[in-house]
Amino acid sequence: MNYKTQRQLSKLVKTIYTANIPDATKGTLKINDNNLEFEINGGFRRLTFNFNGAIFIYNNLPDGYSIKMTNSIISINNLLFKRLKNNNVLFEYDGSLNIVRATAYSLGGKPINLTIEDNTKAELINNSKTNFEDNTLLLLEESVIQDISIIKKGIDDDTIKGLTAHKPLSDGYIGNFNYHPKEKIYMSGKILTNQSKPIGKPASFFKLSKNKLNLDTVYKKTLPKTSQDVQKTEQVETIIQPKAIIRQRKKPEEKTRIKGGSY
Repeated sequence: MNYKTQRQLSKLVKTIYTANIPDATKGTLKINDNNLEFEINGGFRRLTFNFNGAIFIYNNLPDGYSIKMTNSIISINNLLFKRLKNNNVLFEYDGSLNIVRATAYSLGGKPINLTIEDNTKAELINNSKTNFEDNTLLLLEESVIQDISIIKKGIDDDTIKGLTAHKPLSDGYIGNFNYHPKEKIYMSGKILTNQSKPIGKPASFFKLSKNKLNLDTVYKKTLPKTSQDVQKTEQVETIIQPKAIIRQRKKPEEKTRIKGGSY
């Protein structure tokens, strides 16, 4: 779905869905334990943020949402102006995520600078604190390889679900459909199932080898998959996480207990 089509769809549904939704004025992105939450005080049409790191996304967005990722930008469009569900979780992810800056756009198109809360970093800092009698600060003496994770950058499923064709498509189809941006294929039904059929294109279109291959790829999305299956498909980047070596300063008169229970 190109940008022009998205704008036309947005204009069509805006008057239907936004009548009783207040325009957003502030919001917060929260990075928790391998998930990203988005709290906002009203309706929004678009969210975009710049990030550092290598992540693989497990899409958790409701019907009518699209998601796209480049090497440094993630953008989410709320095509049907619906509220988030699932405790405002946008997606879960594997890898390392550091958000540099983030902006949302209200239903009226006004940009909103968002607050970023990285609870993962906060937890690491809290876990590194210990109770020293002399309040000695912890020193990061060296970095070592703690873990090496092979992460494939990407999104498990970028399907846009829950759309409706109010006007006939090129093949005359009217009704519910879902769209697959990467393959550029429309499928019948609010969600993709084994009974979904390609729409918006003549049958001859899918006789071409490339288009037939894309259609086969779409149908494979109905098969169950695990995160391990996805991550093993391609090695893109290795993430090396630093580990702090922490040593406690001991008082000169302090004795050390040795094995066996004696001093």
